[in-house]
Amino acid sequence: MDKREDKNPFYVKNGRAMVSLGPLNKIKYCAYSCAFCYVQDGFLKYKNMCVNDICNFLQENQQNFKIIYISGDTDSFAPPRTSQGLELLSCISERIDKDILFTTRMVFSDEEMKEIISVKDKMMKKGKDLFACISITSPIGERSIEPIPIKTIEERIKQLALFKDNNIFSILAMRPFLPIYSLDQYKELILKVYEKVDCILGERWFFHQDDIIYKRVMEGKAINSGNIILTEMDFDENFDTWNLWYDEQLENAIKELCNQLGVPFYMRSTPAIEYLKGYSKCDGIS
Repeated sequence: MDKREDKNPFYVKNGRAMVSLGPLNKIKYCAYSCAFCYVQDGFLKYKNMCVNDICNFLQENQQNFKIIYISGDTDSFAPPRTSQGLELLSCISERIDKDILFTTRMVFSDEEMKEIISVKDKMMKKGKDLFACISITSPIGERSIEPIPIKTIEERIKQLALFKDNNIFSILAMRPFLPIYSLDQYKELILKVYEKVDCILGERWFFHQDDIIYKRVMEGKAINSGNIILTEMDFDENFDTWNLWYDEQLENAIKELCNQLGVPFYMRSTPAIEYLKGYSKCDGIS
Protein backbone atom coordinates (compact mmCIF):
# COMPACT_ATOMS: atom_id res chain seq x y z
CA MET A 1 0.00 0.00 0.00
CA ASP A 2 1.34 3.44 -0.94
CA LYS A 3 2.27 5.24 2.27
CA ARG A 4 1.02 8.51 0.76
CA GLU A 5 -2.38 7.10 -0.18
CA ASP A 6 -4.30 8.97 2.51
CA LYS A 7 -1.98 11.98 2.74
CA ASN A 8 -0.94 14.88 0.54
CA PRO A 9 0.58 13.70 -2.74
CA PHE A 10 3.59 15.91 -1.95
CA TYR A 11 5.42 17.31 1.07
CA VAL A 12 3.91 20.60 2.30
CA LYS A 13 5.38 21.72 5.59
CA ASN A 14 7.68 24.30 7.21
CA GLY A 15 6.69 26.99 4.72
CA ARG A 16 7.57 25.02 1.61
CA ALA A 17 5.86 22.76 -0.89
CA MET A 18 8.05 20.06 -2.40
CA VAL A 19 6.69 18.66 -5.65
CA SER A 20 7.98 16.56 -8.55
CA LEU A 21 6.83 14.61 -11.57
CA GLY A 22 6.90 11.50 -9.36
CA PRO A 23 8.50 8.14 -10.18
CA LEU A 24 9.70 7.67 -13.75
CA ASN A 25 7.72 4.44 -14.06
CA LYS A 26 6.59 1.48 -11.94
CA ILE A 27 10.10 0.05 -11.87
CA LYS A 28 12.37 3.10 -11.79
CA TYR A 29 11.74 6.21 -9.72
CA CYS A 30 14.45 8.35 -11.38
CA ALA A 31 16.57 8.32 -14.51
CA TYR A 32 19.75 8.53 -12.43
CA SER A 33 19.28 6.13 -9.46
CA CYS A 34 22.19 7.54 -7.45
CA ALA A 35 23.73 5.29 -4.81
CA PHE A 36 22.99 7.74 -1.98
CA CYS A 37 19.36 8.47 -2.91
CA TYR A 38 17.01 8.20 0.08
CA VAL A 39 14.12 6.85 -2.00
CA GLN A 40 15.83 3.44 -2.03
CA ASP A 41 15.44 3.01 1.73
CA GLY A 42 12.25 4.66 2.92
CA PHE A 43 11.85 8.22 1.61
CA LEU A 44 8.26 8.42 0.41
CA LYS A 45 7.74 8.54 -3.33
CA TYR A 46 5.50 11.34 -4.54
CA LYS A 47 2.37 10.79 -6.60
CA ASN A 48 2.45 10.57 -10.37
CA MET A 49 0.35 13.54 -11.47
CA CYS A 50 0.17 15.53 -14.69
CA VAL A 51 1.54 19.08 -14.74
CA ASN A 52 -1.92 20.67 -14.62
CA ASP A 53 -2.97 18.61 -11.59
CA ILE A 54 0.24 19.48 -9.75
CA CYS A 55 -0.40 23.17 -10.36
CA ASN A 56 -4.03 22.77 -9.26
CA PHE A 57 -2.83 21.19 -6.01
CA LEU A 58 -0.41 24.05 -5.40
CA GLN A 59 -3.08 26.67 -6.11
CA GLU A 60 -5.48 25.03 -3.70
CA ASN A 61 -2.86 24.88 -0.94
CA GLN A 62 -0.86 28.06 -1.56
CA GLN A 63 -1.75 29.52 1.83
CA ASN A 64 0.37 26.77 3.41
CA PHE A 65 3.75 27.64 1.91
CA LYS A 66 6.02 30.51 0.90
CA ILE A 67 8.24 28.75 -1.62
CA ILE A 68 7.93 25.82 -4.02
CA TYR A 69 10.68 23.25 -4.44
CA ILE A 70 10.74 21.11 -7.58
CA SER A 71 12.66 18.43 -5.79
CA GLY A 72 12.11 15.48 -3.50
CA ASP A 73 11.91 11.93 -4.80
CA THR A 74 13.24 12.24 -8.35
CA ASP A 75 15.05 14.56 -10.75
CA SER A 76 12.13 16.02 -12.70
CA PHE A 77 14.45 17.57 -15.30
CA ALA A 78 16.43 14.44 -16.16
CA PRO A 79 15.91 12.83 -19.57
CA PRO A 80 13.53 11.61 -20.83
CA ARG A 81 11.32 14.09 -18.93
CA THR A 82 13.27 17.32 -19.41
CA SER A 83 10.56 19.02 -21.47
CA GLN A 84 7.89 17.94 -18.98
CA GLY A 85 9.99 19.27 -16.10
CA LEU A 86 10.35 22.61 -17.86
CA GLU A 87 6.61 22.63 -18.52
CA LEU A 88 6.04 22.11 -14.79
CA LEU A 89 8.42 24.98 -13.94
CA SER A 90 6.67 27.29 -16.40
CA CYS A 91 3.17 26.33 -15.25
CA ILE A 92 3.99 26.88 -11.59
CA SER A 93 5.58 30.26 -12.29
CA GLU A 94 2.55 31.44 -14.25
CA ARG A 95 -0.18 30.21 -11.90
CA ILE A 96 1.30 30.57 -8.41
CA ASP A 97 2.99 33.75 -7.18
CA LYS A 98 5.70 32.14 -5.07
CA ASP A 99 9.47 31.83 -5.20
CA ILE A 100 10.66 28.61 -6.84
CA LEU A 101 13.73 26.48 -6.20
CA PHE A 102 14.56 23.52 -8.41
CA THR A 103 17.28 20.91 -7.97
CA THR A 104 18.74 18.84 -10.79
CA ARG A 105 21.85 17.19 -12.18
CA MET A 106 20.76 18.14 -15.69
CA VAL A 107 22.88 20.22 -18.08
CA PHE A 108 20.46 22.16 -20.27
CA SER A 109 20.65 22.90 -23.98
CA ASP A 110 20.61 26.47 -25.31
CA GLU A 111 16.91 26.24 -26.13
CA GLU A 112 16.09 24.81 -22.71
CA MET A 113 18.04 27.62 -21.06
CA LYS A 114 15.98 30.14 -23.01
CA GLU A 115 12.86 28.63 -21.44
CA ILE A 116 14.34 28.87 -17.94
CA ILE A 117 15.46 32.47 -18.50
CA SER A 118 11.96 33.33 -19.73
CA VAL A 119 10.51 31.88 -16.53
CA LYS A 120 12.97 33.92 -14.46
CA ASP A 121 12.10 37.13 -16.31
CA LYS A 122 8.36 36.61 -15.76
CA MET A 123 8.89 35.84 -12.10
CA MET A 124 11.05 38.92 -11.56
CA LYS A 125 8.27 41.13 -12.94
CA LYS A 126 6.05 39.70 -10.19
CA GLY A 127 8.71 40.24 -7.53
CA LYS A 128 9.52 36.55 -7.18
CA ASP A 129 12.84 34.74 -7.42
CA LEU A 130 14.09 31.60 -9.14
CA PHE A 131 16.76 29.49 -7.41
CA ALA A 132 18.57 26.88 -9.51
CA CYS A 133 20.47 24.13 -7.66
CA ILE A 134 22.86 21.84 -9.48
CA SER A 135 23.84 18.73 -7.52
CA ILE A 136 27.46 17.61 -7.45
CA THR A 137 27.72 14.96 -4.76
CA SER A 138 30.88 13.19 -5.88
CA PRO A 139 33.80 15.59 -5.55
CA ILE A 140 36.82 15.45 -7.80
CA GLY A 141 38.66 12.21 -7.22
CA GLU A 142 39.20 8.64 -8.33
CA ARG A 143 35.82 7.23 -7.36
CA SER A 144 32.49 8.73 -8.33
CA ILE A 145 29.22 7.22 -7.17
CA GLU A 146 27.16 9.32 -9.54
CA PRO A 147 25.94 7.13 -12.41
CA ILE A 148 27.23 7.52 -15.95
CA PRO A 149 24.15 9.28 -17.46
CA ILE A 150 24.92 12.31 -15.28
CA LYS A 151 27.05 14.93 -17.01
CA THR A 152 30.60 15.54 -15.82
CA ILE A 153 31.47 17.83 -12.94
CA GLU A 154 33.03 20.30 -15.39
CA GLU A 155 29.83 20.43 -17.47
CA ARG A 156 27.71 21.00 -14.40
CA ILE A 157 30.01 23.77 -13.18
CA LYS A 158 29.52 25.48 -16.56
CA GLN A 159 25.76 25.13 -16.04
CA LEU A 160 26.03 26.83 -12.64
CA ALA A 161 28.00 29.67 -14.23
CA LEU A 162 25.34 30.01 -16.93
CA PHE A 163 22.62 30.43 -14.33
CA LYS A 164 24.61 33.09 -12.52
CA ASP A 165 25.44 34.94 -15.76
CA ASN A 166 21.70 35.13 -16.49
CA ASN A 167 20.75 36.52 -13.07
CA ILE A 168 19.28 33.26 -11.80
CA PHE A 169 20.32 32.42 -8.26
CA SER A 170 22.97 29.73 -8.81
CA ILE A 171 23.45 27.19 -6.00
CA LEU A 172 25.85 24.28 -5.78
CA ALA A 173 24.08 21.45 -3.93
CA MET A 174 27.15 19.63 -2.60
CA ARG A 175 25.03 17.12 -0.71
CA PRO A 176 25.07 14.91 1.14
CA PHE A 177 28.59 14.89 2.54
CA LEU A 178 29.80 11.29 2.51
CA PRO A 179 32.46 9.52 4.60
CA ILE A 180 34.10 8.04 1.50
CA TYR A 181 35.43 11.46 0.45
CA SER A 182 38.15 13.62 2.00
CA LEU A 183 38.18 17.27 2.95
CA ASP A 184 40.81 17.92 0.26
CA GLN A 185 38.47 16.54 -2.42
CA TYR A 186 35.64 18.81 -1.29
CA LYS A 187 38.01 21.78 -1.15
CA GLU A 188 39.17 21.11 -4.70
CA LEU A 189 35.58 21.20 -5.92
CA ILE A 190 34.83 24.44 -4.06
CA LEU A 191 37.92 26.13 -5.49
CA LYS A 192 36.72 25.26 -9.01
CA VAL A 193 33.17 26.49 -8.51
CA TYR A 194 33.02 29.32 -5.94
CA GLU A 195 33.22 32.19 -8.45
CA LYS A 196 30.40 30.69 -10.51
CA VAL A 197 27.74 30.38 -7.78
CA ASP A 198 25.78 32.54 -5.38
CA CYS A 199 25.73 29.95 -2.61
CA ILE A 200 26.93 26.47 -1.63
CA LEU A 201 24.80 23.93 0.25
CA GLY A 202 25.99 20.94 2.26
CA GLU A 203 23.97 18.28 4.04
CA ARG A 204 24.46 15.43 6.49
CA TRP A 205 24.04 11.84 5.31
CA PHE A 206 20.95 9.78 6.18
CA PHE A 207 21.09 6.00 5.81
CA HIS A 208 19.89 2.71 7.30
CA GLN A 209 22.68 0.52 8.61
CA ASP A 210 23.46 -2.36 6.22
CA ASP A 211 20.59 -1.39 3.89
CA ILE A 212 20.71 -0.40 0.22
CA ILE A 213 22.14 3.12 0.53
CA TYR A 214 24.82 2.08 2.99
CA LYS A 215 25.90 -0.91 0.90
CA ARG A 216 26.03 1.03 -2.38
CA VAL A 217 27.95 3.97 -0.92
CA MET A 218 30.36 2.16 1.40
CA GLU A 219 30.98 -0.95 -0.76
CA GLY A 220 31.98 -3.05 2.22
CA LYS A 221 34.09 -0.39 3.90
CA ALA A 222 33.51 0.83 7.46
CA ILE A 223 32.89 4.42 8.49
CA ASN A 224 36.06 5.48 10.29
CA SER A 225 35.41 9.12 11.14
CA GLY A 226 32.64 11.46 12.20
CA ASN A 227 29.60 10.74 14.34
CA ILE A 228 26.33 8.84 13.90
CA ILE A 229 23.06 9.60 15.67
CA LEU A 230 19.56 8.19 15.28
CA THR A 231 16.93 10.66 14.08
CA GLU A 232 13.94 11.25 11.82
CA MET A 233 14.03 13.33 8.65
CA ASP A 234 12.57 16.82 8.90
CA PHE A 235 12.02 17.08 5.12
CA ASP A 236 9.85 14.00 4.64
CA GLU A 237 7.02 12.24 6.46
CA ASN A 238 8.26 8.65 6.33
CA PHE A 239 8.58 8.48 10.17
CA ASP A 240 11.48 6.03 9.89
CA THR A 241 14.39 6.29 12.28
CA TRP A 242 17.55 6.94 10.26
CA ASN A 243 21.25 6.88 10.97
CA LEU A 244 22.62 10.39 10.46
CA TRP A 245 26.36 10.62 9.77
CA TYR A 246 28.12 13.93 10.20
CA ASP A 247 31.64 15.26 10.60
CA GLU A 248 31.77 18.65 12.32
CA GLN A 249 35.45 19.12 11.53
CA LEU A 250 34.71 18.65 7.83
CA GLU A 251 31.71 21.00 7.95
CA ASN A 252 33.62 23.70 9.83
CA ALA A 253 36.62 23.46 7.51
CA ILE A 254 34.36 23.85 4.47
CA LYS A 255 32.59 26.77 6.13
CA GLU A 256 35.95 28.44 6.86
CA LEU A 257 37.13 28.00 3.26
CA CYS A 258 33.87 29.42 1.89
CA ASN A 259 34.15 32.41 4.24
CA GLN A 260 37.69 33.05 2.99
CA LEU A 261 36.49 32.87 -0.61
CA GLY A 262 33.46 35.07 0.05
CA VAL A 263 30.79 32.55 -0.95
CA PRO A 264 27.87 31.84 1.44
CA PHE A 265 27.75 28.27 2.77
CA TYR A 266 24.80 26.67 4.54
CA MET A 267 23.80 23.20 5.64
CA ARG A 268 20.10 23.90 5.04
CA SER A 269 18.35 25.60 2.13
CA THR A 270 15.97 27.85 4.12
CA PRO A 271 18.62 30.15 5.63
CA ALA A 272 20.45 30.15 2.31
CA ILE A 273 17.35 31.42 0.52
CA GLU A 274 16.72 34.00 3.21
CA TYR A 275 20.30 35.23 2.83
CA LEU A 276 20.11 35.43 -0.96
CA LYS A 277 16.82 37.33 -0.81
CA GLY A 278 18.35 39.75 1.68
CA TYR A 279 16.10 38.76 4.58
CA SER A 280 19.05 37.65 6.70
CA LYS A 281 22.74 38.44 6.78
CA CYS A 282 23.64 35.69 9.23
CA ASP A 283 26.76 33.62 8.71
CA GLY A 284 27.63 30.13 9.80
CA ILE A 285 26.36 26.61 9.45
CA SER A 286 22.58 26.58 9.64
